[in-house]
Amino acid sequence: MAAKNFSERSPAESLGSAPNLLVDENLIGLARWLRFFGIDTSMAVGWKDSEVAAFARKKRRLLITRDRHLARSMKPDPVIQVETDETREQLKAVLREVGVPREGAWFSRCVKCNRILRESSYEEAAADPEAPRFAGREAEPFWHCDHCHRTYWRGSHFDRTRDYLLNIAHEVREGQASG
Repeated sequence: MAAKNFSERSPAESLGSAPNLLVDENLIGLARWLRFFGIDTSMAVGWKDSEVAAFARKKRRLLITRDRHLARSMKPDPVIQVETDETREQLKAVLREVGVPREGAWFSRCVKCNRILRESSYEEAAADPEAPRFAGREAEPFWHCDHCHRTYWRGSHFDRTRDYLLNIAHEVREGQASG
């Protein structure tokens, strides 16, 4: 069993459409992939279980955890307990519960800080000392995070990540259609 729910309805139904998520510190890799999908995903790093539970309740965030005790403490609030160590399987388990976002939402959030990205100019991207040199890429789209000042662009890493997301989305949808 990949995910376990502690409510009558699915976690997504309990919170309404497009739930905002909270992952505990055991699932940081999962949080980054959920952000690639454009899903609002906060991370609880270094928090006590009671703080995680209180934050999830107060902010109405669907908690994703591997911690059985934390999952039980959330009852009757919605929670997904992920039982696998493999990030790919964790991602599919969560997306089966919350749904696969439309492709237009993908790559809309900063993977580092979860903020919404905005389109930026070539000049702004080229001025970023942390970004590689963008020679010959004036026509490419760039995105910028105003919070952590990270720059994103469509390089080979984008293509590999998009292919991975497409494969995950296909596997989740295929599993839902046959199940």
